Amino acid sequence: LNYSNPDITDVVLSFLESIKMKKNHEGVESGKYMSHSHVRKHHDAVLHCSIFADVPLPSGYRRELKLFLDGYQKVYASEKQDGLVTEREADAIPFPLYDQICGWAVTIGNVFLWTWTILQWNCVARSSSIDPLGFNNLTMGASDSVRIMYDKSKADRKGEKLTPKNLYANPFRPQICPFVGLGVYFCIHDHELSQGGAFFLRQGAKGTAGAKYCKELSDLLSSHSAEVRIYIREGHDRSHGFREGSATHATSCITCGPPLTSVANRGEWSMGKVFDSYYCYGDAGDQYLGRVLTGLDPSQPSFSVLPPHFEDPNHEDVQEALDLCFGQILNGHPDSKGPLLLFLASLVYHRDWIDEIRSISTSHDFNKIRLFVENRALLDRLTLLVTLDQTDQMRPTGIPPHVDQLILLNKALKEIEVIGGAIDELGVH
Repeated sequence: LNYSNPDITDVVLSFLESIKMKKNHEGVESGKYMSHSHVRKHHDAVLHCSIFADVPLPSGYRRELKLFLDGYQKVYASEKQDGLVTEREADAIPFPLYDQICGWAVTIGNVFLWTWTILQWNCVARSSSIDPLGFNNLTMGASDSVRIMYDKSKADRKGEKLTPKNLYANPFRPQICPFVGLGVYFCIHDHELSQGGAFFLRQGAKGTAGAKYCKELSDLLSSHSAEVRIYIREGHDRSHGFREGSATHATSCITCGPPLTSVANRGEWSMGKVFDSYYCYGDAGDQYLGRVLTGLDPSQPSFSVLPPHFEDPNHEDVQEALDLCFGQILNGHPDSKGPLLLFLASLVYHRDWIDEIRSISTSHDFNKIRLFVENRALLDRLTLLVTLDQTDQMRPTGIPPHVDQLILLNKALKEIEVIGGAIDELGVH
């Protein structure tokens, strides 16, 4: 596009007019209209590129394009009533469907699909943000969380305004637990991951890991179409739905949910120039959000649960298990030891569930977890070292005040029951 062309407004308008109707592979119009957002994004691209190229657009450009797009939005709404539109947007994937998708992926042994899905949900991410993640993006959080930090995003190519995302364990639901998913994935890909820093991208592989994920997700959902249609429309089951679904879940699972600013920061969404400047990232809000996204119930005292962890992380058995499961990763990425310790503890804590999945088939990928196959005696000893109890080094973060009150009320109720029982005994005597 020639930005110095004085007729650029007419050129863009003509182009947008030409893409309003869906065309087949031969370029013949189908009679159905493309969505307003599909047309608008080309206009957005022109605006962005003019800023990037530092070339101003004609003074009347924005006004003319706004008139065109406003008018097309009305046309699209009218044609939609007659079924003459092509809707391509993804439907939000709700939490129950997300839970089922993770279960299906685990059952068929697709650990790649399972782990990616958990990360995309918990990071409220685009697929393009999960694709390049590596060990340089993974660090320990304050105490009971691990953090993911992108290098860049679609909205921030320079990586100047990115914020960390706290991920938490879910000791009650291993199939949606980030610590279990990452632990299993890292364990069975220990050698491959030691060769490079990226989790999913492979040197020499054709295409992106994101393209592979979207294809495998589509195949999985097609094989469960009846269950999927309960929640979302046919043809609208795309990976972007996890991003929409997790954001919706975070803001609607309870009436006193995480701050909207925390949700916007995690999703890398702009809140406008003023809010972006004055409503900055805060650990407490993001930590609360991380607990909600991992599937913990903010209306229960158990929301404050700690992740499985080792009472003595320096115990010789723990170090032996770390070397067995993640030894090659640690050789190449020694700074990842903190998160890997938590992932290992979650694997040990959920040993019964992992064994249950392993029993599905001898070829199941869970049978590549060396600790469970090669050294069961070590696994037995580690089971005695794992706890959910609070220690000086492990304390719950991201706990809202109402959960603290629930915990106190729960303790009070138990004490009242004990007192009531004692009174009943006195009455008997």
